[in-house]
Amino acid sequence: MAKGQTQKQFFSPISRCDQSYGTFFSRTPLQTALPNGAIVHPALLSSTSAAKVGKSREGSRCSRTRTVPFEYKMGVLPRVLLVIGISITLSSSRAPIAAAGTELSKTSAQTCDNTGGVTVQFPEAGRSVQFKCGSPFDTLVPSDPLYVFVAAAAPQGRNHLGLKGEQEVAEDITVAGHTKKLLRDLYKDATLDHGSGNDSGYTLQIPDTSRTEEGKTLKYFCKRGGKSVLDVAKDACPVTIRIPAKKQEPGTDDSSEDDPQQPENVLTCTAESGKQKATVSKANQTVQFSCDPPATSTLTPEAALKVFDNKDGACTKEVDLSTLVPQARRSEREGNGVYTVTFPQLPSEKQALCYSCSTTGGSGSLRTAACQIHIDVSAATAVSTTTHTTSNATSRVHAAISQAVVGILFVSVAGIACLS
Repeated sequence: MAKGQTQKQFFSPISRCDQSYGTFFSRTPLQTALPNGAIVHPALLSSTSAAKVGKSREGSRCSRTRTVPFEYKMGVLPRVLLVIGISITLSSSRAPIAAAGTELSKTSAQTCDNTGGVTVQFPEAGRSVQFKCGSPFDTLVPSDPLYVFVAAAAPQGRNHLGLKGEQEVAEDITVAGHTKKLLRDLYKDATLDHGSGNDSGYTLQIPDTSRTEEGKTLKYFCKRGGKSVLDVAKDACPVTIRIPAKKQEPGTDDSSEDDPQQPENVLTCTAESGKQKATVSKANQTVQFSCDPPATSTLTPEAALKVFDNKDGACTKEVDLSTLVPQARRSEREGNGVYTVTFPQLPSEKQALCYSCSTTGGSGSLRTAACQIHIDVSAATAVSTTTHTTSNATSRVHAAISQAVVGILFVSVAGIACLS
């Protein structure tokens, strides 16, 4: 070939077909024009060139109908698989996440559904606690959220509850040894809110600025629907809320070290209180109580290793404390008159314990109407069930999220493999 001369090529129509419909066949010359103008037939070309021409002719049989290119199909396939995989994994994990979230929310508030009642400890650093009135005790007393019950300072002689209606003056209403008071008179800006729905609970909110320097014990009662308020004293589920004293700043305590002070959350058994109740629901929990006045009061059983078995409610059957609750022990009376009962572990079944405080009169005789301290100890299985329920619910949330992530990654890898 002379310099400056070019070799002309005639291409098969397949090249246009390739451009229009995206087939994989390359543009292969069907005939070759030499510099002198001669046309060379493919048969005169080398065997390799002839083979390429044959394939090019075979590929020229393009359909008049426009088809989807194969490269485009390979791009759509992984995208479709990805969308399907995400939809399946999210829909399958949505139910476990919702169910687990429901179970977690159910464990946040204690439910009062039996005459044994519940005890709610108000957190020192918190601002609110929650509780529920469960069936059949599904009606709260007082019904007015502005009011609450506290331990009466002295016996009222007559129970006005229900005779004049719950809207009468708070100081005139007494039930089960407790007097009805305005909640905001005890804690400024405190509120009791009832959520919406049949399964909703109550939320008691007390701002930090409203906390007092001494702890208080508030009381609500969950009664049976349709029952008279007069029946609260004998047939209701009491909700005891123990609110600790306001946390003092270091160096602000002016009390004398020689003056014995009772610690917070001590049950004080007096002639006016009648009965004091406490609930033990976890291991290593302690219950502290005192008989008032300490100088003239006697605790029975006197032996520290003994306690009354109160399953029958009589508080008269004396047994070894450790036979009812393993490793439980009671201290001797301390200088401030306080007894401490320690429960390192929970029993295999629910137990009811009882102590009795009696006061010596002037003639040396014991008062017949003794004040009793009832301690309900939950079974270990009940606590572990609640713990496992919360733990299992959390685990299902994590498992469902992991399932969704793994599913998305799997489908993404499959899509990448199809593209490669």
